[in-house]
Amino acid sequence: MARRSFQPLTLREQQCRKVARGKAYRKWACAWRRRALIGAAGLLPLLAAAVGVWEWRSQGVSRSVAAAQAQAYAASVTLGFSLHSTLLEGQRRTPVAEVERVLALRRGTPIFAVSLDELRHRLESIPTVKRAYVQRELPGTLRIRLEEREPVAVWQKGGKLALIDDGGAVMSDLSLADYPALPLVLGEGAPSHVAEALALLDAEPSLKAKVTALVRVGDRRWNVRFAGSGLELKLPEEDAMTAWQRFSRLNRERHFMLMPLKTVDMRQPGRLYLRFTREAQRANAPSKET
Repeated sequence: MARRSFQPLTLREQQCRKVARGKAYRKWACAWRRRALIGAAGLLPLLAAAVGVWEWRSQGVSRSVAAAQAQAYAASVTLGFSLHSTLLEGQRRTPVAEVERVLALRRGTPIFAVSLDELRHRLESIPTVKRAYVQRELPGTLRIRLEEREPVAVWQKGGKLALIDDGGAVMSDLSLADYPALPLVLGEGAPSHVAEALALLDAEPSLKAKVTALVRVGDRRWNVRFAGSGLELKLPEEDAMTAWQRFSRLNRERHFMLMPLKTVDMRQPGRLYLRFTREAQRANAPSKET
């Protein structure tokens, strides 16, 4: 059998292999550190939770518990799990300075020591914020997304006007002049039921443009006022949508808007009561014989 010969490596080849081995080692070390950090990230919350359970079961060791938690958080910081950036999304009208004031976060704080629920409640205390979402992006970022309130109607109470959102919250930070086309709602309980009123309007676009106001009556049902003739529609407490759509259909057939009507009463299921204006009643009254 022929003996296999080995050729000695040149100096350049030795240098190339040395560089390749260095790159491979650094890649392996980086991957190992990443796995170690991920593993530590999983263990630290469990450690903090275990410490919390211990505190609950042993009221007399609160100082030791606090010290253990502090040590756990300090260890997490050495591994790189500290707050270094905050990402804010969905912010349009909410002042950034107000968000920063409410959060009161400090750079370098252990990210596992930050209570996401507490931050969410703080953010939702801002008048312009409807909902807030907070999440950690390890190793050191908090991502915050705001869902801001949007005005959907104007509420009139005691001669005063205020913008409200679809949940009935009053939006005092906005100007009425910037929202001239929003529908008007009146009466006690109107804000908390404004979504129902908007659903009625959206269901019949041909009538929506003619509506001047929706009045909440006894916090039980709606009256709808129309422009022009001043006609007022009385909707029932139950199944107002069905009555509203029936009125729309009858209006297309009989042209209620062109009649001298004062009210159309649909509070009784399957029944329709028309009340004409006084002028129309006098005009149609039989004349007395002399």
